[in-house]
Amino acid sequence: MLQGKALKKILFLVPALAVVALLAIALFHRMGGKVHEPVLDSAQIAQVDRVILERPDGVKLRFAKDLDGQWSFGVAKTARRTADVSSQGASLQDSDPSAQAGLSLDNTGAIADAAQLLDFLYVFNFWEIARIPSVEEARNWKDFIHRQGGSLKLKSGLKTLFRIRFARQGELFLVQLGSQSYAMQCPWKSSSWMDYFTGGLKIWQNRLLMDFLYSEIRSVEVRYSDAKTGTDSDTLSYKVECRPYDDASLGLPSDSQVFDSCRSSRYVLHTCSGCQALAPAVAENYFSAFAQISFEPLDDAQMGQKLYDLVLRPMEGDSICLSVFEKVSDSNNGSVVASGADSVKDIVLRPDIFKAVVVVRQASRQDTVQLPYVFLDRLAKNASWFR
Repeated sequence: MLQGKALKKILFLVPALAVVALLAIALFHRMGGKVHEPVLDSAQIAQVDRVILERPDGVKLRFAKDLDGQWSFGVAKTARRTADVSSQGASLQDSDPSAQAGLSLDNTGAIADAAQLLDFLYVFNFWEIARIPSVEEARNWKDFIHRQGGSLKLKSGLKTLFRIRFARQGELFLVQLGSQSYAMQCPWKSSSWMDYFTGGLKIWQNRLLMDFLYSEIRSVEVRYSDAKTGTDSDTLSYKVECRPYDDASLGLPSDSQVFDSCRSSRYVLHTCSGCQALAPAVAENYFSAFAQISFEPLDDAQMGQKLYDLVLRPMEGDSICLSVFEKVSDSNNGSVVASGADSVKDIVLRPDIFKAVVVVRQASRQDTVQLPYVFLDRLAKNASWFR
């Protein structure tokens, strides 16, 4: 009899315990336990070699890492969304790739800022779920993400490591991973991490224009625009050349003392009056100035009078040509002044004393940027500076 009662209790308890266990598991998941979180570990981040980011405004960025670890990126435009882009945290200018310095539609050769890209990838290692929505809230979030969101894929070769859709809704950053939706928060780059998803394109552009050791430079030539090339009046232009010890095939005078000194010298200075040997310390000090040169985006800078061309030829790789122009601006900031009975806009463009506009050419690539004179004055001297 007792055995029968015990058996009945067991039969009753088993389903009851199963229900309790299921409720506990559901509650555990619901309260932030083993939720399928949209997180990558460091090992997975190291494997990422392609990133496809489609922003809410329809701008699509494709990043790719080559075998040397260098990131490049291209920009394309998908069908423009009817959503209010400003509510996603991006300005109309940011939404238009053609408005960005050095970026254009279907640009596939821009060098990406590797450090910035790595910071972006580490968002997915450090961020965490701030809130799990209710059923009704999840439905609304999913609809909002579908209408006004963007998408992201992180790939390693042909394998997709990570895929989400996302959107900003006020102060919330919403993520959809599969059928699940979450609001996310991130202590990593806490004040700026959302800008990676919806901010301007300029944050991705590599700001390092050139970075050479003196031993990596074959020659630097500077030609001033107001000098008459090839005549005795061109007293400013010059070329500093590092010649191999066994190379006597420079275009040097063949019957002068100058030729003998140049032929035996490691460094040679070419000017309108011929060539002369250059002390190694002077040449190497000059070539050392071409390290860690960073540019600034063009933005709305206006190009004025041309100043000079500078051509750097490295020991290996393509030459880099800089065409340097004055940066000019409206000295009156567009102010309106009275002139008789009429008011006219008195616009006087004056050179900027701090920055220049520079057209950069290397192989088939061309870009227009700003460079501070604090850099340019180290790169472009005149012929008398070496004497």
